[in-house]
Amino acid sequence: MLSQAQTEVLCQELDIRRLASSLKLMRHRRIESVALAVLSPFALPLMVERFREGLTTEKLKDRLARIIRDAAKAADK
Repeated sequence: MLSQAQTEVLCQELDIRRLASSLKLMRHRRIESVALAVLSPFALPLMVERFREGLTTEKLKDRLARIIRDAAKAADK
């Protein structure tokens, strides 16, 4: 019963077949690395995790606000 429930979750919630299909397509694609002038919105969760590990007296909330403010300034230029 547990195995059936797990299979149903993978098929219904994660759409595992579509995910597998996408991964097969991506396997043969070329990865291109691009240097960005400012952080991408996709980078924010990674940066938050990185800052949690760092030693600093600055609070995480203040640091994130500063990063977002700096990114907005850079984007306006």
